[in-house]
Amino acid sequence: ISQPALIDKQKQENAAIKQSYEDSLAASAEQQQAGIAQESLNYLEQEKIALGPQTGNITGIWHGASEALLNDHRSAEINRALKTLDSYGAQQKGRLRKTVIGTGPMSDAEQRILQEVVPSRTNTIEQNRALLSLGNAERARVIELNKFLGAYRNKHGTLDGAAAQWQAFTEENP
Repeated sequence: ISQPALIDKQKQENAAIKQSYEDSLAASAEQQQAGIAQESLNYLEQEKIALGPQTGNITGIWHGASEALLNDHRSAEINRALKTLDSYGAQQKGRLRKTVIGTGPMSDAEQRILQEVVPSRTNTIEQNRALLSLGNAERARVIELNKFLGAYRNKHGTLDGAAAQWQAFTEENP
């Protein structure tokens, strides 16, 4: 193989490693945010705050608050937990929109689909936990891939064969 071809190959591998590293950093940051959303869900469950379609999706203080609770010190903490969940869900919805749908107008059907696959007030606590768990598994795999690529390149001096080995690993470890 010629020297320019080797240089081009090295540049492509460097770009792949860099992209994997950036993806891994983003996944780590999202895992931290998911942890905060999980803490909010735990608090809402502890306070016996119901989430799901029956509660609506209003902004401000949570739907169904009695007059007594509105004056209770817990209302601010409950509202903070709901806003945290709203913020995380909106962030994930935006990320998925860019990834899956792209730019431009979004149909009502596309909006409903995105709403169903991100944590939100319209999902029950159990549904939100499942969505957070699924997202964390996806992010863990991105981080794992970055570690794998770095270790593979350090061991072999190249990424040749890495894709096949990674695929075999993911098939054995879904």
